[in-house]
Amino acid sequence: MVLFISWALFSCGSTSKRVAKNKNVVLSSGEFKLIAEKFSNKIADFINEKKQDNPEQSYFLALLPTKNNTLNNLPLNALEFNLVKDLLEKKIPVVRREDRQEALQELELQLAGFSENNLTIGEMKTPNFFIKMKIEENYLSERRKRLVEQTILLELRSVATQLVVLSDRVEFFKEKKTRNSIVW
Repeated sequence: MVLFISWALFSCGSTSKRVAKNKNVVLSSGEFKLIAEKFSNKIADFINEKKQDNPEQSYFLALLPTKNNTLNNLPLNALEFNLVKDLLEKKIPVVRREDRQEALQELELQLAGFSENNLTIGEMKTPNFFIKMKIEENYLSERRKRLVEQTILLELRSVATQLVVLSDRVEFFKEKKTRNSIVW
């Protein structure tokens, strides 16, 4: 029993030290821009590879809302906006699902005769892949300091099969300074 407890304490302590050596502290929404750029590069490489295999196929992506499973109010709009902007600069079109709902409502108004616009449902694009991002949070301690590890997870999923075709992650730490606040 004593051996098990000493092993547990040793393994927890060594894990915290090992993880803490790789500190990469995110300071601002500018850092989210860098993360979005990293993710967009990975996605663009994947899509360009797909285009080489099948040049006649058009590829469209849909960005799902980012899930924030942390206690903090993070600038997720900066992350999402920069990801879409970077993908558009790389000539990869992104479909906004909420805009699609608005277009379908407008089409219903047109069919009812309440609008003069000519919107046709045949021109709407359906995505081939969903972009799903999630932010997770874990609490660690090292030498009486409380550390918070946050991980941004990216998945690119095929719409047809729901298989994950691309996965990436970015991890960073912040230190909990006081009981009620966490400082980057």
